[in-house]
Amino acid sequence: MDRVIGLWILAGLGLSPALHAEPREVRVGVYDNAPKLSLAADNQPGGILGDLLSEIAAREGWTLQTVPCDWNDCLQALQAGRIDVLPDMAYNEWRGERFDFHRTPALHSWSEIYRPAGMPIHTMLDLRDKRVAVLQGSVQEEYLRELLADFGVRAELLAVDSLPAGFRKVAAGEADAVVANRFFGERHAREHGLLASPIMFQPAALFYGVRRGSNPDLLVAIDRHLERWLGQNDSPYFRILEKWMGQPPQTVVPRWLWGLLGSLVAVLLLVVAGNAWLRRLVREKTRELQADKSELERYRQHLETLVAERTAQLEEAKTAAEAANVAKSAFLANMSHEIRTPLNAITGMAHLIRRAGLSAEQAERLDKLERAGEHLLEVILPSRGRSSCAPAASRRGLTAT
Repeated sequence: MDRVIGLWILAGLGLSPALHAEPREVRVGVYDNAPKLSLAADNQPGGILGDLLSEIAAREGWTLQTVPCDWNDCLQALQAGRIDVLPDMAYNEWRGERFDFHRTPALHSWSEIYRPAGMPIHTMLDLRDKRVAVLQGSVQEEYLRELLADFGVRAELLAVDSLPAGFRKVAAGEADAVVANRFFGERHAREHGLLASPIMFQPAALFYGVRRGSNPDLLVAIDRHLERWLGQNDSPYFRILEKWMGQPPQTVVPRWLWGLLGSLVAVLLLVVAGNAWLRRLVREKTRELQADKSELERYRQHLETLVAERTAQLEEAKTAAEAANVAKSAFLANMSHEIRTPLNAITGMAHLIRRAGLSAEQAERLDKLERAGEHLLEVILPSRGRSSCAPAASRRGLTAT
C-alpha cells in the first residue's frame, strides 16, 4: 500500500514511473464480453477495455500477454497471481478485500434483462417462476438474487460460464431471460432474437483489478492516462468508444426512457402550473378576506358609535322623564292641597246647613252639592293616594286645614 501511495504521489508530480522502469510483461485475463472485452485476432486484448489497456501499454512500454479464461477462472487466476491484471471488474466488498483497483472508472454501465419477443417481462414481478440465466460469480448474480428476494419473487437463476452461453440458452428455450450488461446486450441481443426489457438495475463503475498488494504501478499508470484522456474529446479513450459503440455510450438512452422522462417533465410542469394557480387563488382569497375583515371592522365601529349615541339619548330621555315625574308629583300634591282646602269648607258648610233644617227641595239641592263635592274628592284622591286623605265619614264634618 505504501508503494501504491508513493507511485500516485510521483504521478501527481508529473513524473511517469515508466521513465524509470524496465520494460515488463503484463499478463492480462480476457473473457468473452464484447464489446467491453474480447480476444482480438492477433491474440491481444480486444474490445473497449482491451484496446484501452493496449494504448496504455504502448505508452508505458509494457508487453501484454493474453490469458483467455472464463469469468470465474479469471477471478481465481488473478487471486492466485497467475495473471497480473483483469479488466471489466465492478467493485464490491468481497472483491475489495482481495483485489486493488485504480481510482478513475474506465467505464460506466448497468445491467438489463433481455427476453424473447413473445415473453411478457416488463417488471420484476414478471420474473416469478421464470428461468433467468446469469453469469456465474458476477456481481449481477448476487445483486439480482437479493433484489428478487426483496420483491418476494421466486425465480430460478441459471448460472452460465459466459454471457454468450446465457444468450444461447434463451434463444434455445432453455431459459426465459438473461441478465447482461448493457454493452454486451446492445451488441448481441438482436442476433439472438432477444429484446431489452424495461428492467434496468445495478449501475456500476468498471475498473481494472490486480491482486491485493501487487502491481501498484499498473494501477497508477492506468489512472494517469484515464484522467488525462477523459478531459480530451479527441483522446484515444473517445476514439476507442466510437470505434466499438459508434458514439460515446453515456449518450445512449432507451426510447421508452425518453418517453418516461417526457411524461415526468409534463407532470412536473402541470404540478408547477397548478401550484402557481393555487398560490394566486390563495392570494386573491386572502385579499378578499382582508377586505371583508376591514369592512366588518368599519361596520362594528359604526355600530358601536350608534349604540353609544343611542345610549346617551336614552340616558337624557330617562333623566328628563324622571325630572318631569318629580315635577308632576310636586304639582299634583300642591294642587290637591289647594283644591281640598276649599272643598272641605264647602262640604262642611253643607253639613251645617242640613242640620238647620231644610225643605225637601233644599235638601235635594244640598244632596247634589255634597255628591259633586265627593266626586271631586274621588278625582283628587287617586293622584295622591287615598292613604293621605281622611275617611269618607270625616268628609261630612268640618275638617281643619
